[in-house]
Amino acid sequence: MTNTEAKKLLATKKFPKEHNKYFLPSIINSKNLKIELKTQESQDRYAIFLDISRTRINLNKTTTQLRSEEVIVRVDFESYHTNPAFNPNIEIPQEFLSLAKQYSGYTFTKQSHIHFYIEGYNDKWAFPLKDFKLSDNDNFLQRVISFCEFCNIDNIKFGEAI
Repeated sequence: MTNTEAKKLLATKKFPKEHNKYFLPSIINSKNLKIELKTQESQDRYAIFLDISRTRINLNKTTTQLRSEEVIVRVDFESYHTNPAFNPNIEIPQEFLSLAKQYSGYTFTKQSHIHFYIEGYNDKWAFPLKDFKLSDNDNFLQRVISFCEFCNIDNIKFGEAI
């Protein structure tokens, strides 16, 4: 996958393939949620999925991601991650270049952060949520809705997690 293809998949309007009401992982139902998505294009080149998971030990530690062949974008809440060192020999899209330099080798310690697919790095780069328009509150449902809006996922219905 190229940076251009990942950016296009993120920008494209997506919808659940099946129009169900989806129940988020919870204390009672800890099963991860995998939702297949489609676009309005007659033939989608890639299978696209929305994955939502939550740990049972710390219910605020959640992951929501949009993926196809690779993870396109992923948000981890209350999680750990260390970025790679910035390598000037690997081209980074302009929209991430200053952040990649700023957060080169940075370690997120039990912090919420967002990963983006960057060709040559896959999803190894992460940045603070404050640099993007995403919810960072404790309400799991609001986090997921905010992520869906960010990823242009429409017409998706969720039931409250318990």
